[in-house]
Amino acid sequence: DELGRRTYVPTLLDDKLIPEVIAGKFRLVVITGNAGDGKTAFLQQLEIEAGTQAQLVSNQALANGRRFATTQHTFVTNYDGSQDEDTQSNDDVLRDFFAPFQGDDAAVWPDGETRLIAINEGRLVDFLQAERSRFGALMQLVEEGLETGADGRGVAVINLNLRSVVAGGIGHTDSILERQARLLTSPKFWQACDACDLKDRCYARHNAHTFQDGTAGP
Repeated sequence: DELGRRTYVPTLLDDKLIPEVIAGKFRLVVITGNAGDGKTAFLQQLEIEAGTQAQLVSNQALANGRRFATTQHTFVTNYDGSQDEDTQSNDDVLRDFFAPFQGDDAAVWPDGETRLIAINEGRLVDFLQAERSRFGALMQLVEEGLETGADGRGVAVINLNLRSVVAGGIGHTDSILERQARLLTSPKFWQACDACDLKDRCYARHNAHTFQDGTAGP
């Protein structure tokens, strides 16, 4: 929603990965992690940035994602690879989504399209192991990506379980948590409280003002 977009905190994924994805560097991007890690939010932010950084020629909502294209490249997203879709079971959803990456030879996989999926790590591994006869090369690349973090054959595996939200990172001296807290307590979101009769007794407003304080906030 609009508030979610206004309080979205860019991370290294936005700074580094999105431009590479839009440029067509990858065939497949797999984002794993726990519920609430921001997997779906990142994919939706990617869709927004694709419209900003490149010219969109098509944009179609899917049952659990989106298909869109720039003048150079096509993208397909799946917001939650652990879900069924309408009458289609989750196994069938994943078979369809990963269909371009079948076989034991990644060299024959098609170019010109990038597929991006947010999925629980355990569900992903279980599915690929059960379907190893169909997705042999993909299973090997995903397992290597989960272990090393390195991409190969146009497949990038991003494991958000390895991300720290309390440590400073590349390009940012402060942590994701600090940036998120600072944004959520920004005065622009709390101006309506000034007209409230309970403003002097409200703990939420008091806490926001504490974070806003130049000395107490940090």
